[in-house]
Amino acid sequence: MTAAAEAPPRHRPPRAANAASLTAARLLRIELRRNAMPWILPLIAALVWFDSYRPSTGTTPLWVLRTFWNMGQGHTIVDFGPFVAGVAAWMGSRDGRRGTADLVTASARPRWAVQLATWAATAIWAVAGYLAFVGVMFGVYAHQGVQGSPPWWWVAVAATAVTAFSAAGFAIGAFFPSRFAAPLAAFGGFLAMAMSSQTGFRSPSGWALILPTNSNGNYQPASGIFYPYLPDLPIARVMFLAGIAVAAAGLIGLPARAGGPWLRRAAAVIFAHANRLQFSPVIFWRYAVSRPLSAVAVPDSQNPGLAKPRARKIQA
Repeated sequence: MTAAAEAPPRHRPPRAANAASLTAARLLRIELRRNAMPWILPLIAALVWFDSYRPSTGTTPLWVLRTFWNMGQGHTIVDFGPFVAGVAAWMGSRDGRRGTADLVTASARPRWAVQLATWAATAIWAVAGYLAFVGVMFGVYAHQGVQGSPPWWWVAVAATAVTAFSAAGFAIGAFFPSRFAAPLAAFGGFLAMAMSSQTGFRSPSGWALILPTNSNGNYQPASGIFYPYLPDLPIARVMFLAGIAVAAAGLIGLPARAGGPWLRRAAAVIFAHANRLQFSPVIFWRYAVSRPLSAVAVPDSQNPGLAKPRARKIQA
C-alpha cells in the first residue's frame, strides 16, 4: 500500500491535434526567423517615403486629399507589390534551387503544409511591414493636424493586395524553381500594377472599379469630411484580392508531390471556392447594372413643382 501510494502520477501523452498544432507553430517560427522578406523592407520603406509620402505633403491638410495619391490611387500597393512578389518567389523556389525538394517531399509532414508555412511567414512579414509603414505615415499626418477621418477600408484593401502578391509570387517560385523566378515575378507584379493604374485612370465605371489602383467610385473629395467612406467598393476589392491569394495557395497543393490524394482533393476544393470568391464581385456588378431599380421621382427642369418618374440603374 505504501509503495502504491508513493508511486509518481502518470501523465497522459498530448493529443495528436495538440502535437500537430505545436509542430505547425514551431515550423512557422522557424520560417519567420529564416525568411528573406525583412531584408527587403528597408528598400521598400525608402520607396514608400519617396513615392507615397513625399508627394502628398504638398496637398491640403485633409485626409481624403493627403491619402488620395497613396491610398486612393494605390501607390503604396505599387511600391510594395512587385518587391513582395519577387521575394515570395525566391522563398517558393528555395527547395528547388538548393536541390532539397526530394528531402522535403520524403519528410513526415506533407510538402504542401511546409510550403504553406513558408508562404505564411513571408506574408506575415510583408503585411506587418506594410501596416507599420502606413501606421507611421498616418501618425505623421495626425501630428500635422490633418482634418477628416482616415481611409481605413483602403488600408485593408492594400493589406489584402500585399497578401495576394505574396501568394502569387510564391506560387510562381514553387512551380518554376529557378533563380530567374524572383525577377520574373517582380517584373510581372510591376507590369500588373502598371496596367491596373492605366485601366483605372481610363475607366470611371464598370468592372475596372474592382482594381485596387482605381480612385473612381466612392473616393471623392468630400469623403471622410461630410460623409463617411462607403465600404462597398473596398469590400468587393478585398473579396477579389483574397480570392487570388487563396487560389494561389490552393494551386500549390495540386501537384502529386504536394501530399496524399485527400490533401490534393482539399487543395482542389479550396482552389475552386477561391475562384468563386475572386469573381463574385464582377458577377455581382454585371447582375446589378442589368437590373433597373423601380422608378424614382426626378424634378422636371422646366417645371420644378412637378416630378416625373425615371428609371435608373445601379452603379456598382
